[in-house]
Amino acid sequence: RGAPRRPARGGPMAYHVEPLQYPLELGWAYLLLAGYLARVLFASVRLPGAVGVLLVGYAFSHFMQEDILAARDDLQHFAFFLVLLNAGFEVNVHALRPRILVISLLPGAFELLGIAAVAVLREGFTVVQGLVLGCVLFPLGEGLVIPKLGEFKHRFPEHPLPKIGLVWAPLEATMALAFFGFLEGLSHPDGEVAPGAGVAVAAVVIRIVVTVAVGAAIGAAAGWLLSNVTRPKVRGRTVFTGSPVEAFLVVLGLGLAAFGAARVVPMGFAPGEVFNPDLLVIALGSAFGERASADVLHGVDTFLASIWVFGSIILFSMLGSKTSFRLFTEIPRFLPFMVVGLACRLVGICVAVLASKRCDKCKAGRIVIFEILFFFLCCLPRATLQGALGGVPVQRDFFRDDAAQGEAVREFVSEGARLYIVMFSISGSLLLEFLGPKLLRLTGDAYSRELKRQLSPDTVRPQGNGDAAGPASSRDSDEPPADALDACSDDLRHADAGESSDDASEEAGPDESEDAWKIITVVSARSVVYRRETL
Repeated sequence: RGAPRRPARGGPMAYHVEPLQYPLELGWAYLLLAGYLARVLFASVRLPGAVGVLLVGYAFSHFMQEDILAARDDLQHFAFFLVLLNAGFEVNVHALRPRILVISLLPGAFELLGIAAVAVLREGFTVVQGLVLGCVLFPLGEGLVIPKLGEFKHRFPEHPLPKIGLVWAPLEATMALAFFGFLEGLSHPDGEVAPGAGVAVAAVVIRIVVTVAVGAAIGAAAGWLLSNVTRPKVRGRTVFTGSPVEAFLVVLGLGLAAFGAARVVPMGFAPGEVFNPDLLVIALGSAFGERASADVLHGVDTFLASIWVFGSIILFSMLGSKTSFRLFTEIPRFLPFMVVGLACRLVGICVAVLASKRCDKCKAGRIVIFEILFFFLCCLPRATLQGALGGVPVQRDFFRDDAAQGEAVREFVSEGARLYIVMFSISGSLLLEFLGPKLLRLTGDAYSRELKRQLSPDTVRPQGNGDAAGPASSRDSDEPPADALDACSDDLRHADAGESSDDASEEAGPDESEDAWKIITVVSARSVVYRRETL
């Protein structure tokens, strides 16, 4: 025991685990208690808790209980389902404005293509194999980034950048999961026979459309029913309680049913299933979040967050049990992927940030540079999706038709995912922890000075005759001030879609027309609130 060996199915190099026979309850007790203790201890010293759970899983590989070892892949599969459901709940349709989409998806797409290019040119992978590797390695670790951005949002309530980051992270995770599901159909899992090019394209289009439509329909119907669940009565008594735990159990059951049923409905004219299981769960969660009432959604979110604590311990402990120290000898081989991928990511951030500007005045050098650096730091922590996706090619036997090369690719993807977790989760979290607040303070000062300069009374003047200003007169007045304000805020105030600016604006009365074009400086969650109706 302890000698590295190559698994029979071509999985990653790992320590050979000889299971031990002892009560199952003791194995679970170790995983839950030691895993949670390591998680909170690492978090208390500003290190990612996922790394602590990985170490607990690695130690468990030396005395793993036989039943847990037999169910290891199934446990990882369930944890992956929780990742998908959580990603669906975090997608806010109201925040999907064009510029938010650009800054959320373009940098990740650049890194994905950069990693795939290195895999094709340097390692001799096929295009699909390179894209699978890139799709596993490029996503930011939303489980690490989102809590930190939430902390920044409370520490810097006037700053827009943490808000756009809170929209960015789940969107990028959703893109990675959806694209991975698309690539899964092209990787011939479990030895599926490749169809013709035309049939393959038609199957992919049909699969995506049908999956999104059915998932959205199930999620929307569940959201509406659970929001009105107390209405049905039998002999004067309500049938359902309408409690949050009841809503969570229904959503969890529907998600599991959709996740499982999607794998048994065949396409018919092409290999594979008609539904993409990953995208189906994401669409279900997103549609439920849009249709359910605020109380129901809050209750389900609370229970899902609690379940994810358990799911994250299972996910990373099982991943750690498959890890060996040989992994660190592969750093030189993966270094080109890291360098090229991060360079492409930085280029993508630059393009996205500059494309989101609408006026030259707002393209101040300091603001743009600090924005780019902050967004780049947010992309460095990696853990959740690497842990969820890294083992799928091995479990589903991707690229079986490619014989030896397919086996090497599966092993390479799995090793890369674990190496990214160990390296980027620690270094990325530390950099974001210590440099993130400094960049937010610097950009906050720059925002304040630039907005005061552009919205000063000498710069912004009405073009009317001084009569009482109402909604109609504001439309006839000069437009550049609105564009300037919109450009300075970069539409980032819309990222916090659940909030409204109504509480920070007041209607201008007839006696206030002389002050209607003064600066509106609001030290609140939006820095500056501009309402054309008010002006």
